[in-house]
Amino acid sequence: MNHEQAQANLQLVLDWIDALRRDDIDAIAERFHPDVAWQDVAGGLACEGREQVLAWLRAARDQPTDVDALELLADADHALLGVRNHARQELAGVQLDGQLFTVFALREGQIVHLRDHAHRHDALADAGLDDYQWH
Repeated sequence: MNHEQAQANLQLVLDWIDALRRDDIDAIAERFHPDVAWQDVAGGLACEGREQVLAWLRAARDQPTDVDALELLADADHALLGVRNHARQELAGVQLDGQLFTVFALREGQIVHLRDHAHRHDALADAGLDDYQWH
C-alpha cells in the first residue's frame, strides 16, 4: 500500500467531515471530480456530476447529524467512512440499523465516485479493504 496516498485520502475525508460540520460545502467543492457519481445505498444513481453532488449536500443540511461513532479506513485508491447514528434507520428504502458506510473512490486528490452501503462487509469489499484487520 502507498502509505502517503492512503494518508492523503484519509485527510480528504477528514476535510469532508470538517466541511459538513462547519456547514461550508464550498470548502470541498474542488475535491470532487467534475464527473463524480454517487450511488445510493439501494444501488441507484443519486447524483451525477460535481454540481449535483454539491446541491445534494447543501439540501441535506436539514438531515439529523447526530453521530454515535465514526470509522475511517483508506488505501491508495479508496477511503471508507462508517457512520453510526442510532436515529437513522432507513435510507432510499433500505434498512440501515443505525449505520451507513460510504466508499470514496479517489484519483489524483479528487473524489471520482461515492457509493453508500448498509453493511460494513459490503463496503469493505467494495473498497478492496475486505482483508483489513487491526493490528
